[in-house]
Amino acid sequence: MGKTHIALATAAALLVLIPRPAAAHLGEPTVKTLRFPDSRAEAPWFVVDNVGLLALDGGWSWLCDEGISPEPGLEDLAPIDADGQTWLAATRSGLRRTTDAGCSFAVVPGFEEHTVGHLSPDPDRPGAAVIGTTTVGGPLNDVWRTADAGETWQPAGLALAGRVRGMLRAEADADVIYVVHTQGALRSDDGGASFTPITLGPPEENGRPEPVGTDIVLLATDPADPLIVWSSFVRFPTSYLLRSADGGVSWQVMAEFSDGPDTLIIDPASGEMLLSMALEGLRRSVDGGRTWAQEFFPEPRAWVDCLTRGPAGRLWACVRRDAPYMVAVSDDFGVTWSGLFAADFTEIERGWGCPADSSTATACADACDRATEDCSAMPDGGLPDGGMADGGPADAGETAPTPDDDCTATPGSSPGWPALAGLLLLALARRR
Repeated sequence: MGKTHIALATAAALLVLIPRPAAAHLGEPTVKTLRFPDSRAEAPWFVVDNVGLLALDGGWSWLCDEGISPEPGLEDLAPIDADGQTWLAATRSGLRRTTDAGCSFAVVPGFEEHTVGHLSPDPDRPGAAVIGTTTVGGPLNDVWRTADAGETWQPAGLALAGRVRGMLRAEADADVIYVVHTQGALRSDDGGASFTPITLGPPEENGRPEPVGTDIVLLATDPADPLIVWSSFVRFPTSYLLRSADGGVSWQVMAEFSDGPDTLIIDPASGEMLLSMALEGLRRSVDGGRTWAQEFFPEPRAWVDCLTRGPAGRLWACVRRDAPYMVAVSDDFGVTWSGLFAADFTEIERGWGCPADSSTATACADACDRATEDCSAMPDGGLPDGGMADGGPADAGETAPTPDDDCTATPGSSPGWPALAGLLLLALARRR
């Protein structure tokens, strides 16, 4: 038995002993992406895996995931044209597109056999976007771009045998795009038309191994310099925060953690940085990432990620695990937080409002469980199942429970053995 298999078996055996909440039909709903299509902080979109799209605009509206894709697995969704009628949806059953603001979706020809895991609209050019495929056991993966709102697509010609594992568009220059794939890393300086190889991280040194593509998580670019990029080198039991000042040609280790950094946000005014991790919670740096201090979050057992700066400067974050809300917001760059949108979905007021004979309305109505729900409550189906009486997670799909459902370490403390076992499984899962 190989070392990886031994580690996996050991972690699995440990996790059997960890108390866990009851698993629901599709596991705990996860907010995958926060978007602000109207460029208004008060009108966000929450893209939720195996639930669909939640939008706040004079009340919460819900577009069910069945209306977007016939199979579970919504990775991202965003409007792409100037008038907000044409959207793209990255799903596990291909790239899907709507031209009527969500009332009908169709798979984009050529992507029927692909899993699309990454979607990045160009913030400066309506109709332009890039996607990255994460297909396993099918066609070779690539990065594709469109300039006509998804009508046509051009591959970058990468022909990747492994998955595109991460994609990051530079904040200061939308033409600069970083990509990490199973075998390495790339940078584009022309909006995804072509890519050149870059390094994944620093070379092996003092017992620290040299990273491979499955180790790296792209985090953020500097708000003022597209060639300053941050990533995390996730390994068990020590992970490393990396920084490159030359667009990924060379890297330096800035900090070490016993957890894997997963999202990073940089305040363009002050330069302060906020980092999120599954077990150690939020950390703040005021010295360019050299030192990090524990940051308070009102739900100590929650997993906070997808740190995002809204168009009005407000800070947003996705919240998972043991919190009564799904998103948190901060108006003082993470010093204080308030919750938004109840995790039991009871704040949903209406469906998407599509015509009754549209494919979205029909699919959402058909998906409503008439044995347990009042399907007449909304024109296109009932509400998502907000959970079980015993406090289990919401019913949103057929996925295995995540290994960190019940980590008992308080953020900021040293993880105990159950948390370390969960972290080990997370690291192994990244390497698949």
